[in-house]
Amino acid sequence: MSKYFKSARFFQIAVVTIFATFATVAIVSGTTTIGTNMTTEGTLTVSGKVYASSTVLVTGVSNFYNDLKVVPSYGLDTLTAGTLNIGTTTANFINFASAATVSKFLGPLNASSTLVATGASTFYGLATVTNSSTTLANFGGGTTVSGLLWGTCAVNFGTSLTHGLATTTNCIATGVTTAYKVF
Repeated sequence: MSKYFKSARFFQIAVVTIFATFATVAIVSGTTTIGTNMTTEGTLTVSGKVYASSTVLVTGVSNFYNDLKVVPSYGLDTLTAGTLNIGTTTANFINFASAATVSKFLGPLNASSTLVATGASTFYGLATVTNSSTTLANFGGGTTVSGLLWGTCAVNFGTSLTHGLATTTNCIATGVTTAYKVF
């Protein structure tokens, strides 16, 4: 047996075994590919990036401690048709974009509570302000205006106007009643 340990063949086998062990450790440490489903209990901690070439399904709450970034032209959406809730549990404010970024809402914007716009607001198309009972508008904290109508009024004084003489006329316009103030 001692003759075997002293032979050159023993050292060749030892060197090849050590080299194979280090090569295996290096390959496994660099990348691990799992070809089938994997289940783990407890916390899975990853210190680098996680790449998925397919869908990642999470059945519980997901906490992101940094930005959640989406590749351009992709979106944040629900798995099936329904409501996408953002900031419904603990958020006090939701910020969309930065001050230099234009935010677009491609569908109707429905506010079920107070809508506050700080700064200039530009409306393209029809802007409708409705209340549960009437159309109301308040500009700058002044008197609330209801039933605001735009249009023309046919005025016929019937006689020529004379300097210093008061003259009255009736305004005949569709939808206008005596409750309206015309200015």
